[in-house]
Amino acid sequence: MHPLQIDMSTLTDSVIEERIRELTKKYSTIMRVSPSASGQLLMLLEDYRFEQQSRQMKQQEAMSQQLGDDYDGLINVG
Repeated sequence: MHPLQIDMSTLTDSVIEERIRELTKKYSTIMRVSPSASGQLLMLLEDYRFEQQSRQMKQQEAMSQQLGDDYDGLINVG
């Protein structure tokens, strides 16, 4: 995690998506000019992507629980 990163749990999904787009643009621009700065941007970008992925996983888990994707009752071994 980047040391200057804010608490992302307070951000909405759309804000996180927008920041990912912004950081991706900045990274592609600055990558050729300043490798050290691009490394810092890459760390921030990875933090936002990780947060986005973890939120998506939580949503998928909640959805599967609501839909009852429990396969334990479908297989009868005895």
